[in-house]
This record gives sequence, C-alpha cells and structure tokens, in this order.
Amino acid sequence: MKRTIIISILSFFLIPTFFSADAFDDLNRSTEGWKAGVARVVITPEHSMWLAGYAARNRSSEGILHDLWAKVLVIEDARGERAVLVTTDLLGLPKNLSDRIRNQLEAKFELSRAQIILNSSHTHSGPVLKDAMYDIYPLGPHQLKIIGQYSDKLAGQIVAIVGEAFQSMEPVKIYAQNGVTRFQVNRRNNDESTLSRQTELKGPNDHAVPVIKVVNEAGDLFRFDPREPKIEIVDRITSEPLKKSGMFDQFSYVNSIAIGPYGNVYTLARFEHNGKIIEDLVKIPNPFSKK
Repeated sequence: MKRTIIISILSFFLIPTFFSADAFDDLNRSTEGWKAGVARVVITPEHSMWLAGYAARNRSSEGILHDLWAKVLVIEDARGERAVLVTTDLLGLPKNLSDRIRNQLEAKFELSRAQIILNSSHTHSGPVLKDAMYDIYPLGPHQLKIIGQYSDKLAGQIVAIVGEAFQSMEPVKIYAQNGVTRFQVNRRNNDESTLSRQTELKGPNDHAVPVIKVVNEAGDLFRFDPREPKIEIVDRITSEPLKKSGMFDQFSYVNSIAIGPYGNVYTLARFEHNGKIIEDLVKIPNPFSKK
C-alpha cells in the first residue's frame, strides 16, 4: 500500500503520522482551482531576553540552540476567497499584539479577522512579548524596552511574510485528514516527576492530530521556503522528495518513525558531527518488511 507523509495543521511541524494515500484519493476533490503559498522568517531575538513560561526562571536567555520561526500558509479557493494560517514559535500572542497584526493584515490585504488564524506552538523557549507576563519576571526598564522593540518588529515580520506567501501562490491540491499520536501527556493528572515509573497515563487524552497536505501540480509537497533550497550541515539521508519539500528541517521531537513515498523508513536521531550536535532523519531497516 502506498503511503505518504503529511503536515500538522496545528504547528507546521512534520509529525510522523501515517495514512494510506488511497484514503486521500476521494477527499477534497472540490479543491480544484485552488492556490496556496508559503513563507517563513526567523524570529529569534537579537538580544538576551526573558523567556515566557516557567515562572521559576531567575535570569534571561543565555544563548541560541535553535532558531525560532514564524511561518505562513495562505490558501485561495476557486472563487478567490482567501484564508491565512500563521504559526509562531512562541508561548502565545497577547491580544494587543494579535489585534495589531490583524489590523495591519486587514488594511494591507483586505482580510477580515474570520480569514486569519494566528497560532503559537506554546513553546517555553520563546521571548516574553509586550503587555504579557510582566508580573512574573523582574523586568527592568532595559528589558521592557527590548521586549517592546522585539514585539514591534515581530508584527512587521508576520505581515511581511503573509505578503510573501501571497506572492508565491501557485495551483495546488489540498487534502485533509486526522492523524493519531500517542506521545501526549495530560499534565493535570500526571506528575512529571513520576512519569518514568508510571505504567499507564491518567486522565483524558486527545490523540487526534488534524492535518492537511498541500501539493503542487507536479505532486511535490509544499516546502516552507521555496526560495532557499538549502541542505544544512551534513548531507541529509532523507529521500529526495522530502528534500524537495523542505521538510528535512521541520521534524518535531518525537521518538517515532516516518515512511517515505517509496517505502523508505526514517527515524529522528540526535548525533554528533564535526563537534556539533545534529538532529536529523536517518534511514533504518524497514520494520514492516516481511523479508
């Protein structure tokens, strides 16, 4: 059975979720004549900042391990109706900042609030934003100034990449389904300090992952930055279609496997290369093979 890999609509990170390609064949045939475009921008702070989340923190950031990103997917149906999905590597967007971004998008692209989704990954490794969480950390005048400048720049960056995504639109086919993941934990019912000793998780869990797949007319999965076909640090072991899709650097930190369109099997691994710690897909023997 042919298999394919799809993109999480919630986070724009590729989650190793498996579907039969046949299951998509009869879905969303109404997307004939649709267009889509993507764009992204690094939103890593240029200065040390307090990171949002974890109230026990006692100092601001001390370095960069991975860049933070804002990413955009814009979709236009056959009637010209548009929708914008923005994702950010942030704890969340305060209402004032969210309103400012939406107002600018409305003024520049004639988008109503109903056409815009501003989503955040809820990472605790993103900076504190303007008008949010000021009562949790000891923020002096210098930090408040940096936070204000960062927030102003962020708003402009998001509006700019929405424009870039509109400029990059091309004919596509769009598919939708629900995936299943099993790594989530209900932290209200499970003590983090005892998880390693638990034999089962307590409380309700939602295993569903709504996903969409966007492919161009050639059948290639959409890459997040079509202008920069880069392969970083080492030659990637991922299959050529995945390299073309731009998703070799988008895997979430999930101890799982992914199956490529040609039956190749990959897992996410962390290893050292030339003194650098690298997280990448590595090819492994197919555990489903009957040979």
